[in-house]
Formats: sequence, C-alpha cells, structure tokens
Amino acid sequence: MEDSSYTTVIIASDYEVLKILNYSFEEDAILNEVILSQTDTTLTTSIYNKRNCYTIGLSYTIIDENTLQCIFTGDENSTVQLNKTQNPEL
Repeated sequence: MEDSSYTTVIIASDYEVLKILNYSFEEDAILNEVILSQTDTTLTTSIYNKRNCYTIGLSYTIIDENTLQCIFTGDENSTVQLNKTQNPEL
C-alpha cells in the first residue's frame, strides 16, 4: 500500500520466516502478521488492523535476494514490491 506509514520487518532464520511486524512511528502502532503457510519461495499471512477494521491477506513471493512481491487481498487489493534494507554495522 503506497500511502501507508508502516514499515515491514521480516525476522527469518536460514530455514524459515519466524515473525513479521509492521510498525508505524506516525501512528504509534505495531501490527503483527499471522503466518499461515510458507515454502522456499512463498509466504502467506493475514493481518488485522483494529484502528480501521481492515482484514488483509498477504501473499509474498521472492523475486530475488533483495526483493519480494506482496499481493494484498481483502479490504485492500493491491500489489507492491518490498526491497531489503541493510542495517549499518553497530
């Protein structure tokens, strides 16, 4: 969703995605995605935002090692690309 103030953080091991968080400093909110299924190249999740009562299904597909395609269905219907951001060394 292009106009969203949320940033998506995907926490993964070498073997699977462990958790997906969406946070917004602007709205002072965190949304947790529920992982429904995953394969080596796809991930299906669901999320509920109680602020706007939206329920959305998300389907992620790996495009390359730095890019995911995410298809939103439900109360929002759109497709976006997510790009990996590297954190600087601490």
